[in-house]
Formats: sequence, structure tokens, C-alpha cells
Amino acid sequence: MNTPATEAITRNRVRSDPGYESSPPAPTLYDAPPLTDPASEAPSDGALARAVKAAGPAAQIALAVLGVLVLLLGAHTLVAAARTRRLRHQRERLMADIGLLQAALLPAVPSRLGALQTTVAYRPADGPAAGGDFYDAFALPDGRVGLLLGDVSGHGRQALAKTTLVRFTIRAHLEAGLSPREALAISGRSLDGRLSDDFATVIAAIHDPVEGTLTYASAGHPPPLVLGPSAHKAVTASSAPPIGVGFPTGQRQTVLPMPEGATVAVYSDGLLEARIEGKPLGSDRLATWLAELGPEATAKALLELVVQRADRVPDDLAAVVVHAAPGASAPAARIEQLKLDVLDTEGPNLDGFLEGAGVSPADRAITGRHVSEQLSITGGVVVEVRTGEHPVVSVAPIGDETAITPRAGMRAR
Repeated sequence: MNTPATEAITRNRVRSDPGYESSPPAPTLYDAPPLTDPASEAPSDGALARAVKAAGPAAQIALAVLGVLVLLLGAHTLVAAARTRRLRHQRERLMADIGLLQAALLPAVPSRLGALQTTVAYRPADGPAAGGDFYDAFALPDGRVGLLLGDVSGHGRQALAKTTLVRFTIRAHLEAGLSPREALAISGRSLDGRLSDDFATVIAAIHDPVEGTLTYASAGHPPPLVLGPSAHKAVTASSAPPIGVGFPTGQRQTVLPMPEGATVAVYSDGLLEARIEGKPLGSDRLATWLAELGPEATAKALLELVVQRADRVPDDLAAVVVHAAPGASAPAARIEQLKLDVLDTEGPNLDGFLEGAGVSPADRAITGRHVSEQLSITGGVVVEVRTGEHPVVSVAPIGDETAITPRAGMRAR
């Protein structure tokens, strides 16, 4: 029990305690730290150097490696910028090549030219300027149509320039009114030596709707595929050589009937060289594939068929496919012509040409003697074979081909 005496003693003890406060201090809700400037806390350069030195060799090596990496990154950036500029220049050159290719090899061709239904197609082997294949189809006076397709050896920019030269040289001669054989012969002389080490194979043709014929000549190029009423096995004996090999060309010409239903395809040798089981495609199989496409066959469909079915296509592909217009009429016989020049001592084989055209041995002998007689008094002759069940052979001096008439006693039996 607390008495007044004990309460007094207690009060005296509390007052005598050093930690005793008569009243406790008021509590503080938040003691904020003093505001300071962050920049004042950043170490000085000297402090950083002392810190690096104090960190030891490991930190110094790490900083050195970091510096090297920064330098390498900068060098890589410079190299990448230089590479970008170089690629941009290469792209500009490539685009120039593509423009040249478009102008030289891929002219715009309407689906109807004169009395022909015409389609063209081109597929490069590797890139847009892979090679020197070219085609052309253009209108001529009197409703006639000129056709060209060829291949300049070599690849790249130089081949493109030579392709342009060859194409426009031959086209100009056709537009001047020359026959395909004459156009190739004159172009061969004018281009000889201008193609350097390259050469060109070309097939040139003119369609005449009035005569109902397609007249074509080849300079070292594969003969066209012919389907329909005019289908035949091409005469390749005594074929003319390519342009630019140092020999005269333009000795051979064929006048082909083009009645309704006739289809003619001219193409680059890349189609023949497409591989199936390691072997070239060949003209017979190509003709079969063209026939599969039917009377509405197009050049694009033919190229697509080759690409789909061939195991490998190592070269450029180009084709022109034409169809005779409905209602077109034509002569019954096909005409094969061969030019012989007295100065061309290594010229075509007359007997082989006549045999290929179906002329009998007896008439071949008669023709040979007559040609020898003509060459002794004139500079050259053109031998013409009107094919059929009984081929008829005629001979005329060069320049008088249009006046050729069958020679008596030269009708084959």
C-alpha cells in the first residue's frame, strides 16, 4: 500500500535519476536528408585516375580492350558505308545493263502483226543480263512482217553491245527491202571483224500475206519448228555459217507455205541444250512439246514447258511463235534455195543440198553439170528446189532468182 511517505521517496528517486526528463520530447514525423548537388559528388579526373590505379592491372586491361572495341566498331562502320556505296554503284550499273537489255533484246511486240498472230518470250539463265540472245518482230510495207532471232556468243556488257549491233544491222537490211538471205549475206560482210572474238547465229524471216509464204534464212542457227499443213523435216545440208567466223554466210533460204493452221516457232539453242537425264533436249522432243500446246501455243508457254520438264537449263531461252491468220491461203510447195559463188571455193555442198531436198541421183548429176557451166560464165548462181512428190530443180544467175523457171529435163523421178 502506498502511503504519503512512500510516494515522496519515489518522487525523490525519479528526480535524482540523470536520464529522467520531466516531459518527453515531441516525436518527429520525418527527418529529410540535406539537399546536395549531384555534380559535387562526381569524382574529378584525378579521382578517376586514382580509382583506376587503385583498381589494379585487371581494370586497366579491361579499359584498354574496351577502347580497342570502340575503334573496331568505328572501322567496321566506315567499311560498311564504303560497301554500301559500292553496292549502290553496282546496282546503278546493273540497272543500266537491264535498260540496255530491254532496248536491245526485248522489244515490245503486239499480239497481232500483219496477218500473223505473234508471241515472243525470253528467259535469262542467270540474272537479267546473262547472255546475248535476242528477238525482234516488226511491220514492213505492204502488210509484210519481219522476224529476227539470234544469239551472240559471250556474256555481259560487251555481248549486249554486240547484240544491239547485230540486231539493228540485219533489221535495217530487211527494212530496206532485201530478202532474208541477202540481208544475212550483206550483214555478214559488214559485221565481219566488228565482233572481235565473238560470233552470232541468226535466223531472219519475212512473212508475205499476199503470197502466203514465210521466207527465212539462217546463219548457223537451228531451223524453225513447223507444225500444221506445212510440217516437214528441215533441210540442214549445206547450212550457212554464223556471222563473224570469217566465212561468207547467207547461202541458204527457204520459202515456206503459211496456210491457215500453220505454226512456226523460231528459238535459241538454249532450248535444245536444256538437259533431261544428262542429255540435250533436242529438236524432235521440242517439236513434240510444241505440238502438245496445240494451235494456241505461245512462246511463253513453250519456255515454261521446257523449264518445268528439263532437269537443268544452263543457257538463256528465247522464242518467237507465229500462227497463220484464219482464212490464210498459201502455195502447195515449199522452195529450198542455195546460193553458189565462184569465189567461195569452200562453199556449200551442192550434192548434199540436193539430196536433202529429195532430188534423185540422176537429176543431181544433171544439176551439177549445169551449175558448173553457169559458174564458168557468171559470178554465181542460185539453185532452187521446188519440193513435193516430184521435186523440180531450177538454176539462175545471182540477181535473177525471181525469174527462176524450172529447167527441162531436171524434174526428179
